[in-house]
Amino acid sequence: MAHVPEQLDQYVCENCKIVHAGTSTATSGGSEPPDSCGACGKDVFVQASEWANRYE
Repeated sequence: MAHVPEQLDQYVCENCKIVHAGTSTATSGGSEPPDSCGACGKDVFVQASEWANRYE
C-alpha cells in the first residue's frame, strides 16, 4: 500500500497575496497559517479556499 502525503491547507497573505502552505499541527491533525509571511513579514492570512469569497 502506498503512502498518501498529508494535504496541508494553503493560506494567502492579505498584504502581498503570496500563497503559503500551512504548518502541520500534531494535536489537531490539521494545519495552521505560518507565523508571518516570508515575503512581506505581515501575519494576516486567509485560507486559499476562502480567498475568492473575500471579494464577492
